[in-house]
Amino acid sequence: MKIVLGLFVSLLLISNVEAQDFESKSVSIEKNQPAPFSGLLLNSVAIAKILTEKEYLQKKCILEKEYENNKIKSKCELDGGNIKIELDILKKKYDVVNQIKNDEINKLYGTISKFEQSDNYKWIWFVGGVFLGVSATVGTAYAVSHAVR
Repeated sequence: MKIVLGLFVSLLLISNVEAQDFESKSVSIEKNQPAPFSGLLLNSVAIAKILTEKEYLQKKCILEKEYENNKIKSKCELDGGNIKIELDILKKKYDVVNQIKNDEINKLYGTISKFEQSDNYKWIWFVGGVFLGVSATVGTAYAVSHAVR
């Protein structure tokens, strides 16, 4: 439609029209009736289309803008929702790993406390070790002395 309007304006500028003919004229004529002046003849549908074209384009632009805004808003909401879901999953993963770590630490503390409670057997191990060491030394000395003879 803009092309037709541009052509219309170009034709008006190119045509040999005197300065006095630049005033606006409008006359309603019937079919086969001669026009009272020279110019471009448009029917009522063409005039209505020219008059409503601007309003149509403005409304179309507003609707396209709203559509694009809503599309971007929906994408942002979707991305935000996905990020919240990912955050929840990471929090649950952290909680599970943290619980496993705490269970392992408690298990190790339990093992250490068992060894700390077995302090009573420390002397038995010491005496047993000394006895075995002395016995091995005496046995080795006896074996060496008999081997040399």
